[in-house]
Amino acid sequence: MSCAYDVASDWREEPIEFLEVFSDIVKEESTPQLAQMAIDLFKKDIDRVLSDDGLERGIIAFKFVIMMMGVEKQFEEKIETEKLGLLLQIVDDILDHEEDTISGDWNCLNTEKKSEYIELLLSIMTDEKLKDLFPNSALLRSVVGKAKQKIVNMVD
Repeated sequence: MSCAYDVASDWREEPIEFLEVFSDIVKEESTPQLAQMAIDLFKKDIDRVLSDDGLERGIIAFKFVIMMMGVEKQFEEKIETEKLGLLLQIVDDILDHEEDTISGDWNCLNTEKKSEYIELLLSIMTDEKLKDLFPNSALLRSVVGKAKQKIVNMVD
């Protein structure tokens, strides 16, 4: 479903056509609550009305994934899920910065609050915190580490 969302939302020429296909997929594969959450996100994304400089998409996407997997409580005990979703979207924006800039897609590094978002990521996503949040995902910890290193290199 994540792949379907990315394909549908990235094809900006005719996003409404893809909304119908995406809606059908998400309604078939998830609960009505989750389907509505994903469809609402898609609509906000194509209408360019996401909050927090587009970082809202990370919050909603993360909640969708953990609810779909049934692991919300595991994360809620360690960190606010909204904050973690926002942080993971910052990571995505860092890694995709050049491509997003060229294509005109949402990216928090192209906003006035860029420094604030970077500081938030670096202050919270320490190696220790990452091990606590994702004890069984060396890959995810590596991806976050790659984004943090890219930021350090950009600032230097």
